[in-house]
Amino acid sequence: MYRLIALDVDGTLLDPDGKVTPATRQAIQMARAEGVYVVLATGRSWQEAEHLVPLSGCDSRMVCQGGTAVADCAQKRNLQQWTLPREQAVAAMEALEAHGFGLLVFADNGLWVDQTGDDLFVSYESPGFHRYKQVRPTLAGFFAHNTMPVNKIYAQAVHTGQFDAVRPHLEEMDGLFLTSSGWNNLEIVPTGVDKGTGLRALARLLDVPMEQTAGIGDNDNDLGMFDAVAMPIAMGNAPRHVKERAGRVTAPNDRDGVAQAIRALLAENKNASV
Repeated sequence: MYRLIALDVDGTLLDPDGKVTPATRQAIQMARAEGVYVVLATGRSWQEAEHLVPLSGCDSRMVCQGGTAVADCAQKRNLQQWTLPREQAVAAMEALEAHGFGLLVFADNGLWVDQTGDDLFVSYESPGFHRYKQVRPTLAGFFAHNTMPVNKIYAQAVHTGQFDAVRPHLEEMDGLFLTSSGWNNLEIVPTGVDKGTGLRALARLLDVPMEQTAGIGDNDNDLGMFDAVAMPIAMGNAPRHVKERAGRVTAPNDRDGVAQAIRALLAENKNASV
């Protein structure tokens, strides 16, 4: 019996055009009508993802920032969050900015972007990002002079060679865990924290045992969620190593893979209740 279904956003909930298809929305509505929680589990912040709640029909509560926060869009705040070690977070920002990455930092329930990041994200299709973002010329300098808790660092590259230059240095820093949601980015979260961490916390909040959870995703930053849920489901567009960590594989995001997976879970629920 599945009572909670968590959905990654990019490459999973959204099709290749960045849209929620009618079939996906309908499947989510069916699940919620049957008393199943359907929540987002995303690398985005609640600010970046809030417009997707009415578009998809998902619950307003979500796992966000790669698992470093549980939020409620209806309340417009993080309900629970995990933080990076301060000194290492600032050092990581310094290294990333020195190598030309654009930075987006999630801190103190806010979004902070350096000038390079703001230039890179100008066409980002997230109304909340552009509404809530706060831009500083350099985030390393900004965070070096305040005590704001930092939850996650997102770094976007222009070319793949940037990773080779900075990744070994970042991997040597205690307390940081590096993951990714695509070829052009690097995500830094606290060691031991991932989407599974946030989903366990949200499941407790909703009073759902993890034995009654499923998660659907397509990339490396979904693997923690896969380890946490009872039924991990990989998208057909996921790389092979992600599919190998899943309990099953659904269709790609250009063929309504999320809708197909949700309908299959609901069918299993009905069979279990007979």
